[in-house]
Amino acid sequence: HRPLGVQVRQESYSWSFFGYEHILFLHEVIRNVGSAALTDAWVGFYTEFASGRAPYHSPWFSRKWIAYDAGPRLFREHYCLSQPIPAGCNLTYVRCWIGLEVLGVRPGNVADPGDKRVTVAAWSYAPGDPVRDEDVERYAIMSAGTVQNLTTPDLLPATGDPVELVAVGPFAQIAIGDSIEVDVALVGGTEAPDIQSHAQLAQRLYDSHYQILPTSTVLSLVSARAEPEHVRLVWRSPLGPSFTGTVERREERGEWVALADVTADGTGTVEFEDSTIRGGTRYEYRVGVRQDEGTSFFGEVWVEVPRAPGFGLRGLLPNPASAGDLVASFSLAGGEPATFEILDVGGRRLLSREVGGLGAGNHVIRLAGSGGIAPGTYIVRLTQGGRSATSRAVILR
Repeated sequence: HRPLGVQVRQESYSWSFFGYEHILFLHEVIRNVGSAALTDAWVGFYTEFASGRAPYHSPWFSRKWIAYDAGPRLFREHYCLSQPIPAGCNLTYVRCWIGLEVLGVRPGNVADPGDKRVTVAAWSYAPGDPVRDEDVERYAIMSAGTVQNLTTPDLLPATGDPVELVAVGPFAQIAIGDSIEVDVALVGGTEAPDIQSHAQLAQRLYDSHYQILPTSTVLSLVSARAEPEHVRLVWRSPLGPSFTGTVERREERGEWVALADVTADGTGTVEFEDSTIRGGTRYEYRVGVRQDEGTSFFGEVWVEVPRAPGFGLRGLLPNPASAGDLVASFSLAGGEPATFEILDVGGRRLLSREVGGLGAGNHVIRLAGSGGIAPGTYIVRLTQGGRSATSRAVILR
């Protein structure tokens, strides 16, 4: 590949009220940091959501019902068991639609066909297909400016396994040091009219430069982030540094408990961190403010605290695996030193990787340089601290 010399910054926005809880906004800023101007640039997003309750080896990928709505520039997908659509889909198994909507670009106007156009392309999953294995071929797909027919047999549930691309352009020229901006939204909805309505809501918010959100007259929630060790909450008040209140918390079907008094900083921002939480528990937070008529509550939000990741080994993916670069899957409980190994049945170490630097959580890594391992049956082992886990793996030709 030839480097393009671009720097990409992605910002994500989400809110938890008035329908916005079904939308995740993605704001992409792409800057030319190379040594030459870029011409006729397109920006694309792969949209193979494959969302649903399915293990790694399930045939979920061949159960995608895909559609495109030209009005809101919304590509959407729903689980579908089989044809005909929708009678054979079993839509209640996974209830919701998920989609990607092109909101707009700056500079330019995606709503004006004479300026910017949208490409929607799809093809049946085929790694290494010579039709798409070179950048010049991929660019031709992105820059077509057309919407492909999504009802051919190779794209339908059960008979196809579609991969999709949504792109927008062209940007005639991006001079050295200049930037372009592209905004899209990930949108959800139970029924097709629901996701289309949420797409309209997302478009209105983008068109207003994200400035029409309702705000509380006393306190409004800015963000809530839950991790296994703590919950971080941020509110903002127009009262500035004169704001004071009390953070309260409750569990589902539980009573409210006062946690701490909080005060806004000079910008009216109120920050609070709660470390007295349990993984796997859902909590609601609010801030109580004493006023002349009594205590009023603002900034309510529910958060679900994830469980701390544990130590575990899933082994090679897939298993049996094809010879060549192998893929390993495992989880670590912390950031202390850890080692992933492949051993033959006699216990001889054939490959070893230090993986502790990946930190706590679930990980999938590609074991580059494993092509020298011959087909056969092997033992994979993960060790960290005093813990060790093993599993059997088969490598085919």
